[in-house]
Amino acid sequence: SQERTFRAQEDKKEEPKITVFRDGDLKVIYHHQVVVGDLVNLKSGDTIPADGLIWESDDIEINEATMTGESIYIKKHRMRDPFLRAATEVKKGTGVMIVTATGSHSSYGEIMKMLAVEVEETALQLKLEHLASLIGYVGTGVAVVLFIALFIFWIVDCEKGKKDYNGDSTDILEYFIVAITIIVVAVPEGLPLAVTVALAYSMDAMQEDNNLVKALSACETMGNVTTICSDKTGTLTTGKMT
Repeated sequence: SQERTFRAQEDKKEEPKITVFRDGDLKVIYHHQVVVGDLVNLKSGDTIPADGLIWESDDIEINEATMTGESIYIKKHRMRDPFLRAATEVKKGTGVMIVTATGSHSSYGEIMKMLAVEVEETALQLKLEHLASLIGYVGTGVAVVLFIALFIFWIVDCEKGKKDYNGDSTDILEYFIVAITIIVVAVPEGLPLAVTVALAYSMDAMQEDNNLVKALSACETMGNVTTICSDKTGTLTTGKMT
């Protein structure tokens, strides 16, 4: 919990702030605190926190490269092109904008939603899940068979007079506890650690081949790579790898 709190504080520290007119006062708030209807004070160097319209402007120019890919500065005016989009940057001048859309409802947020990709489990993770399930099934089967066998032996001993049905009935509870213990022990708690160690060795092996891997989980993916397509002259323009 302390680590999560520290990370949250670090994220908040890195999040940019903006000045807004709210309730008749100037307030400095984080970008995620901006709401529809706020009047945002913009100056050179500010990142626009939300979609909105220019309310006042003084020779303000915006870099919309994050949205369009073009690094040309675009002049904004209340009567001419008043639209401002989130994640763009003020490069020159000052102004005031009124917020019309925030978060996932902004143009930048819509793009991020379209680009969002669900994280799929790797082949190794799927195999480990299958192996853990298999071990669990085998352990449960062995435990059930052992309990039945011990129970049969107990009945046989009772019939032979070696044990008493009433006096030695607690033996059945002991057999049940043994079966549960087998099921619990069958769960491979050391399996994740073993996999981590194996991936660490894979990382060292790949570094010897001049392949720098920062994340252990990438070892599995990079270890199965046969062809790497890079943005190099000829790769994209002619469709050939050189």
